[in-house]
Amino acid sequence: MALHGPLLTLRDAAALLGWPATRVSARRLLRYLAKRAPAALVRPVASSTRPYYTTARLLGHHCPEFFLGRDELGRLAAEHVAELRESLAEQRLAYRSLVARIRSLEHTQVGRTASD
Repeated sequence: MALHGPLLTLRDAAALLGWPATRVSARRLLRYLAKRAPAALVRPVASSTRPYYTTARLLGHHCPEFFLGRDELGRLAAEHVAELRESLAEQRLAYRSLVARIRSLEHTQVGRTASD
């Protein structure tokens, strides 16, 4: 699978997943990936002394469980935004109706004052 995207240190990848960006999180992620998804680990140079890297795409492909919460959160946020837009449209309609009513009352008041 192609890398597609910038290489991330395991500390950066942990931060991307919402974990603390610490060495402990990087080690935890390394243990997890080495055991369950070694194909998500990349070394830019064929050397056993270089640190491991990964990309967001490799994580998403080999470990979709990391992103399920994010997808669900995105769906909920989209629903909330749709509700807010609908509410805003209703508020605009009510506001315009109120403005029209006030204007008609003002015209009625002006007509009464002129005739009094």
